[in-house]
Amino acid sequence: MKYVFRTVMFHFICLFYFGVIYMTCKDEFVSVRKGSAIDSVDCIFLSTAIQSGVGENTIIPLTHYSKFVIMIQEFVMIAANAVLLYFIVKF
Repeated sequence: MKYVFRTVMFHFICLFYFGVIYMTCKDEFVSVRKGSAIDSVDCIFLSTAIQSGVGENTIIPLTHYSKFVIMIQEFVMIAANAVLLYFIVKF
């Protein structure tokens, strides 16, 4: 059970850090619905959608840097889930 708790905490920490990263570079994203740059709530929403594995198609990255940050978060999410599954199956 401690592995599950640690993994959940890890995901919340990732949500926070990637939300902050998206806030610092929010001019590099555009909202399809608004047609303009995203705000702070959109940054947290984007981070949550990516970390949960849902994805978000209403917020579009404009630069290669912003696409790279999203790819890093997706890789971290996949790796964390793989490690959690390893510990669940192992015990």
